[in-house]
Amino acid sequence: MSNQGRNPRPSLFLRIVLPLMVLCLLGAGVWLLIAYQEQATAQQRATATPTVAVTPTPSPTPSPTPSPTPTIEPITVTQAITNGNRQLKEVALTFDDGPHPANTEQVLAILQQYHVKATFFALGENIQANPDLIKKEYQAGHVVASHTWSHPNLQTLSQKQIHDEMRNTAELIYKTIGVYPPLMRPPYGNYNKQVLKEAGKLGEQVILWDVDTEDWKLPGPNSIYDTAMREVGNGSIILMHDGGGNRSQTIAALPRLIETLQKQGYKLVTVPQLLKDSE
Repeated sequence: MSNQGRNPRPSLFLRIVLPLMVLCLLGAGVWLLIAYQEQATAQQRATATPTVAVTPTPSPTPSPTPSPTPTIEPITVTQAITNGNRQLKEVALTFDDGPHPANTEQVLAILQQYHVKATFFALGENIQANPDLIKKEYQAGHVVASHTWSHPNLQTLSQKQIHDEMRNTAELIYKTIGVYPPLMRPPYGNYNKQVLKEAGKLGEQVILWDVDTEDWKLPGPNSIYDTAMREVGNGSIILMHDGGGNRSQTIAALPRLIETLQKQGYKLVTVPQLLKDSE
């Protein structure tokens, strides 16, 4: 029988080998595609910019504005003041020549006991030696004023010497307690036009007294008390001492003096308060 009219059988190559080759090629292509994608992803991860946590910078704390340094305001001083308003039942206790490490402490304790504020006319050289006492006076509400640096008779000094005695004391008081003294008292009560002029430049009133207890003579506590009560009146400025030597008699007389003045209705104030009430 002739083979014409019959479909020839496919060869082994076409039936088996060729399909296997196609499958292998497809598999290789898929593998290459997957490998390529993995490599590309790895490169992207390697080259990506890392995210850095940014810590916020705190705002700087503003520095406090420093307080301006007080300046001295000059005033016109034409005379010394000896007393306050004679119509007001007020008196001012004043203490000269301190501070003294023993005397001043005792005076301050008595004033605190009776709730009295006083005025201390201090020497520059004693402030320099006892700065803590001046601070204690000021912190207790008393007034710290100038009594020059070394207690000279200002009438015998040159203008420059007067300037140095008064200016140096005022500057030391400011350096010690942070305020300039509003008052000054010339030693021995001696002054002239040059003293008034210099006091005006420093913004200081010149303060004397109208009651001298004469405690500096050491006459005894009873005499100190009697002298004060004999001379005191409305608006009086009473002179005593917490420095310049042994002031045990002054310290002994002070409680009785305060008690009597208060019983008689006197209000005990600082010199600045006395002057303010006199306006």
